[in-house]
Amino acid sequence: MNIVPYPLAELDHLHFRFASVSSLKTIQKVIVYSPLPDANFYNLALLDENEDGTLDDLTVSDNQDMPRVLATVIASIHIFFQHHPTKILLFQGSTPARTRLYRVAISQNLALFEETFIVKGLLGKKFESFQPNRSYGAFSVSLKNR
Repeated sequence: MNIVPYPLAELDHLHFRFASVSSLKTIQKVIVYSPLPDANFYNLALLDENEDGTLDDLTVSDNQDMPRVLATVIASIHIFFQHHPTKILLFQGSTPARTRLYRVAISQNLALFEETFIVKGLLGKKFESFQPNRSYGAFSVSLKNR
C-alpha cells in the first residue's frame, strides 16, 4: 500500500486517534484494540468520534478517503504488534458491507500484508488462510515468526 497514512496520535498502545480530512469535512477517528476473553486475542475497532464524544461504528462517513483511512489503521496495527507480538487480532465490519470492504482492501494488498502478517478469513466456523474473492465473516491477523 503506497498510501501515506494520516498522522496518528498514539494515546497508548491500544488506543489511537487521527483526523480523516477531505474537502467535505474533517472527521475524528479512533482505533481501539480491546482484549477478548481468550487472552491470546484482541478485537480491532475503527470508530468515528461524534461531536458529543461518543464513539460510533455505524456512521457512513463517506469522506472520500477510505484508502488513506485504511493505511492509517494498518500503521496502528504495526504499533500494536510492537507491544503485543504474540497476540492475534480479530476484526469484522459492523455491517456486511463493511466486512466486504475490508475483504477487498486485504485482497488488493495481500502480497504486502503477507510480508509481515499471517492473514486469515473466517469461513463458517473455521479460519483459513485468506483467499481473495472469498466471502468471509471476519478476519484475523497475526505476526509472522511470532
